[in-house]
Amino acid sequence: MNLKDFIITIPNVLPADEYYELLDYCEETSDFQRQEKSPPHGEINTGDQYGMRYDIKLDEGRIHDLVRKAFIFGMNEAVPQYDYFLPPNFFHTTSGYWLLKYQEGDFLTCHNDFQAEAGSITMSFNINDDYEGGELVFWKDYVIPTQKNCVHVFPSSFLYPHEVYPVTKGTRYSAITWFGYEKGSRNI
Repeated sequence: MNLKDFIITIPNVLPADEYYELLDYCEETSDFQRQEKSPPHGEINTGDQYGMRYDIKLDEGRIHDLVRKAFIFGMNEAVPQYDYFLPPNFFHTTSGYWLLKYQEGDFLTCHNDFQAEAGSITMSFNINDDYEGGELVFWKDYVIPTQKNCVHVFPSSFLYPHEVYPVTKGTRYSAITWFGYEKGSRNI
């Protein structure tokens, strides 16, 4: 096995009607906040992000439930790949969920997720694919094909530096979480 074997793409994580409901929400909400630099010390550091972010609260009902459902589906599909070396109940806690919005010119610099106490499993939900650029890239040259309604799962480790290339046309929507999150975690 090599490092690429631990990057898993899971397609069709939501049924079509729920997928389009989530996409409509992303396109219609004004709750995204512009992120011009790394978050302040003590918050999750996802690298220098020039895009928009929205923290989905537990009490936000339907949007929370849709994103949670996508991540649980992805988690259940990923367990066989990771389960043999993770502790029991590893997937029972998460960092919470964030929606991300990248407009033309927005990007995320190369980073890895271990510096944010997310020494766990990262799950990135690629919501749409009707944009150009904005690819998820590992090690500066391993480009993950853009696909709507899918999650990408990978270890939150220094061995997995990744970035999001600048969006060149359209708007990219995604969501992120970390499973096995220790500090400030909440039950899935």
